[in-house]
Amino acid sequence: MESLAEAGSGLVAVLGVGHVLMADDAAGSAVAEALRPRFADRVFDGGQAPENFVGPLRRLNPDTILVVDAADFGGRPGEVRIACANEIAGEMTATHAPPLSVLMSLLSAETGADVRLVAIQPRSTELGAAMSTEVAEAVRRVAAELENLLGRGATDG
Repeated sequence: MESLAEAGSGLVAVLGVGHVLMADDAAGSAVAEALRPRFADRVFDGGQAPENFVGPLRRLNPDTILVVDAADFGGRPGEVRIACANEIAGEMTATHAPPLSVLMSLLSAETGADVRLVAIQPRSTELGAAMSTEVAEAVRRVAAELENLLGRGATDG
């Protein structure tokens, strides 16, 4: 996995996106839930309606927003990629609306933050299925790296 250490600078916020009843699509929400106990002020679980968190993110005024979501980019299940909105338009698909590129552009316009996608390649988004082992492992790795990034930011200033 590409390191998340340089994915965000300054005040970093995390927005998890996902549908908890659709197997690997729950990845973004699972990452957010893993981080919330320690970083509740900067981590949001947007679930199926991440656009509802534009206001709280605007009030937080972060320098960077990392949107974590399961997105099909043709990779191996559990593979992680980091991308900007202009890099994903039409190239990655998610199971929710608005499209990831639109959500990221909206967040950037409303907050002035640098918005990046942390995409986790799903194996299955079948309704009612359990998260795959590959994606569960990716969730653990991403959460650990983001915990380090957010912890470092907490002591920077």
